[in-house]
Amino acid sequence: MSVEKKQGKNKQSIFIYFYLLMFYFSKTNKTTNQQNNKTMALLYKIVRDNRKNSGNLYYGRAVQLQMVDTDGLADIIQRNCTVKKSDVLAVINELIEVMTDKLQNSCTVKLDGFGTFKIGLKTVGADKPDSFSISRNVKGLRVNFISTGKKSQATNKIERTFLQGATLQKYDPTKVDTNKKPGENVETPEP
Repeated sequence: MSVEKKQGKNKQSIFIYFYLLMFYFSKTNKTTNQQNNKTMALLYKIVRDNRKNSGNLYYGRAVQLQMVDTDGLADIIQRNCTVKKSDVLAVINELIEVMTDKLQNSCTVKLDGFGTFKIGLKTVGADKPDSFSISRNVKGLRVNFISTGKKSQATNKIERTFLQGATLQKYDPTKVDTNKKPGENVETPEP
């Protein structure tokens, strides 16, 4: 078997392993959260928009207390299922490499139950199609992501994967322990 065929089979195996890992983790995580019966809330704060012509209105802004990196996620996944951290990291690293390759070859990448990725352009307009050029009109590239969603029968709206069941709670810095490491349970402040 050629090296290319072996690499292709290895990449297919890694993707299958990744999907099984995601599926198992999502089921285990839901069960664990239901057993713990802990409700986490998305914290927000109220800020004034002081920009010119904004009307000085107040808006809610999400507050992130910590960042969980790939290593931290791998630790959590290892605790929640039977997959070793090194396997999780290997799959995630390979996923990034394969996704980069596919995205840069004009493919949309869909991870079922997660979302869809594609590359978009940041451009400025041209007067006519003939005057459009990459050097003058393309200002950059960006990655567009849309989380998977299902249409709710009750509201007739699409409920996004990462937003289903989310609740909001006003941020009170005196009631939140920001010294915990990412991946540790952070107690939700009382409403």
